[in-house]
Amino acid sequence: MKKLVLVAFLAVLACAGCDLFSNFEFSDIEGDWEFSDRTINSEAATDVHLVVLSEESFDLGWDTAGHSYWFWCEGSMGGNVFTGKYDGNDFSAGATDTDEPIKITFTLNDGKLTARFSGSGTLDGVELTEGVPAP
Repeated sequence: MKKLVLVAFLAVLACAGCDLFSNFEFSDIEGDWEFSDRTINSEAATDVHLVVLSEESFDLGWDTAGHSYWFWCEGSMGGNVFTGKYDGNDFSAGATDTDEPIKITFTLNDGKLTARFSGSGTLDGVELTEGVPAP
């Protein structure tokens, strides 16, 4: 019996740091977030900005040397995971993505936001870390 309790306790500890459970309330991440300059899709990106509008809507944008990208996502939030579709625009070249599936996994640690994007199109594989609330 002691071994069973120990195994159960260790299983709980193992899951404590994983993304299965939200470590925040939605209101903790709602608003504008800024991220430091980084490489996105093999391009140097500046002015990286995520806007958490509601549990159904998110916007994301960044600039590169020759482009200015803006994406808008619609769907639903369940715990710390948003699932839906997105459209995108490159203000230099026009529409980039239309009705692409997206999953965004959020974590909030020490007041800093991480957003991991998976799905298809331009946002697939994008990972934003160390986000801070915009002033």
